[in-house]
Amino acid sequence: MIALLVLAAAAAPITEDDAVRLALERSGAVIAAERTAARDAARRAIELKPLELRLEHQAVDGLLSPRADNNGVSYGPLDDTTASLGWGPPSLVDLVDRFADDRLAEADRADIAAARRALAVEVRGLFVRALSLRAERALGLRALDAAGRLEASAHARVQAEAAPLLDERLAGLERLEAAADLADLEAELARVEGRLQSLTSADAEPALVEGSSRCKAGDSPAAALARALERSPRLRGLSARLQGARAEAGAAWVGWVPWIDRVQLGYANEPTTKRDALRARIDFALPLFSPLSARAQEAALDVARLEALYADEERAVAADVRAAHERMAGAERLVLLYQAASVGLIDASVTVVESELSAGQTDVLRVAEVQAKAIAAQRGLLRAKLRCEEAAIDVLRLTDDVVPGER
Repeated sequence: MIALLVLAAAAAPITEDDAVRLALERSGAVIAAERTAARDAARRAIELKPLELRLEHQAVDGLLSPRADNNGVSYGPLDDTTASLGWGPPSLVDLVDRFADDRLAEADRADIAAARRALAVEVRGLFVRALSLRAERALGLRALDAAGRLEASAHARVQAEAAPLLDERLAGLERLEAAADLADLEAELARVEGRLQSLTSADAEPALVEGSSRCKAGDSPAAALARALERSPRLRGLSARLQGARAEAGAAWVGWVPWIDRVQLGYANEPTTKRDALRARIDFALPLFSPLSARAQEAALDVARLEALYADEERAVAADVRAAHERMAGAERLVLLYQAASVGLIDASVTVVESELSAGQTDVLRVAEVQAKAIAAQRGLLRAKLRCEEAAIDVLRLTDDVVPGER
C-alpha cells in the first residue's frame, strides 16, 4: 500500500510553476550563490579591535626586594605599577568602507536573483519544449499510421493489378520516412525530459500540465523597456556597485583627516609619599602620507569602469527587449496563419485524397504528397506555437520575474 502511494505521488502531474520551484529547491548553483553571499557579508562586517590590557612596572628588581630612592623613600613590590586598558576605534575610512560594503551586499542579492531567474527561464523553456515535442510525437504516430494505411492500400491495388509496383515501393519509403522522423522526435524528447528531470528530480516522463498560452501581445515596446530596466537584476547589481564606488571616490578625502587611533585609561599605583592616579591617553593618527596613496585615483577609475558597464548593459537590455518583441510578434502572426489554415483544410485534404485513392481517382504519389504537406503544416503549427511560447518566456525574463511568488 505504501509503495502504491509513493508511485502515485511520484506520478502526480506538475505544472510549469511546480517545475520551477522544484528546480530552485535543489539547485546547487543557487544554493552556493546564497551561501557565498552570506559568507561575504559576514566577512565584510566591521571587526572591532580587541581591548588591550597593559601592565607596566618601573623597576623589575623592586618586585624581588624592597628598595629606596636617594631621599630615603622606600618602595613596595607593587609601587610604580600601572595597569591600563586600551582600545582602537574604527577610523573614518573604515566607516566609508562599511557603506560601500552595504552596496556590495545589495549587489550580491541582485546576483542571486539573476541566478534564480536564469534557472527559471531554462526550466520554463524545457517545460514548453517537452510539451511541444510530446504533441509532435503524437502527430508522428498519426503520420506513421497514415503511411501504414497508404502502404496497405497500395499493396492491395498492386495485388489487384490496379497500380504499378512502384506505388507500393513509394508507399513503403513514405512509411520508413515517417518512422525515422518519429525516432528523431523521441530522441530529442528523451534529451529534453532528461535535462528537465535532472533539474527538478521529477519522473523521467512526468505528467506535465499545460498552462494557458502566453502567445499574445503584451505591453508596448516602450512600456516593456521601462519595466525591463527597472527589474533587471544585472542592472540592480551594477547600480549597487556603482553607488559604493561613488561613495568611496567622494569620501576619499577622509583618508587625509586625522583620526583617533587609540584610547587608553589606566591606574597608577604610586609610592606611599605620592597619590595614586588615574591616567588617560588618546593617540591621534596623522595621515601625512595619504596623498601619496592611489586610493582616490583607484576609486575614480572604478567609478568610470562601472559607469561604462552600466551603459553597456542598458543598451543590451534595450536591444534584447526589442528583439524579443519582434520575435513574439512574428511567431504570433505565424501561429494565426497556421491556425486559420488548419481549420478543416488539412484534415479534409487527407480524407479527400484517401477516398479518391480508394475510388481509383488518384495515385499513391498524389496521396503521399498531400499527406506529407498536411503533416508538415500541422508540425509547423506546433513549432510556431513553441517559438511563440519561447519568445513570450524571453519577454517575461526581461520585463517581469519568472520565479513563482516573486512577481
